[in-house]
Amino acid sequence: MWTFAVAGALLSLVAFTTRSAGQRVVPQLSTGARIKLVAPAAGVPWSATAIVDSLSEDTLYVRSLSEPPRLRSASRVSIPLEAIRGLQVSGGSASRIGRAGRGALWGLAVYAIFAGAYIAREKATCHGPDCFGEGLAWIPLAGGVPWSAGVGAAVGAALPVERWHRVPLGGIR
Repeated sequence: MWTFAVAGALLSLVAFTTRSAGQRVVPQLSTGARIKLVAPAAGVPWSATAIVDSLSEDTLYVRSLSEPPRLRSASRVSIPLEAIRGLQVSGGSASRIGRAGRGALWGLAVYAIFAGAYIAREKATCHGPDCFGEGLAWIPLAGGVPWSAGVGAAVGAALPVERWHRVPLGGIR
């Protein structure tokens, strides 16, 4: 009799803690969160941005869906959770100062590649006092350093960069 009670308790524990094959586990998404999703079965075949309106047991409701064009004008779109193939949540934008610094480094790296190629070509093809390394030929190359860093910083600060975090989806795919 004792074994039947233990077996029954274990069976009920397993039955209530497992989820069905079609059910998906999605972490709580806050209302108003900016997301990226792909749900081909729900009419969103490629990555689209949206804003979370609400979340139920089996459906995600979004507004301001960016793609496809036929769903852009819908005020609220319901997407079954089992139809979602990819989901990402916005982590906000990176700081402009950080992006400007990274852009300056990229500008300097690109300039170093082009300046290095120019110097290599100049050394291979030129023999005389007007070649690089002789006289004042290096001054224009040195003058390009602040320009390349400035252009890179301006581009880095101007471009919007949003950080996205993948949301793991439970269940079957």
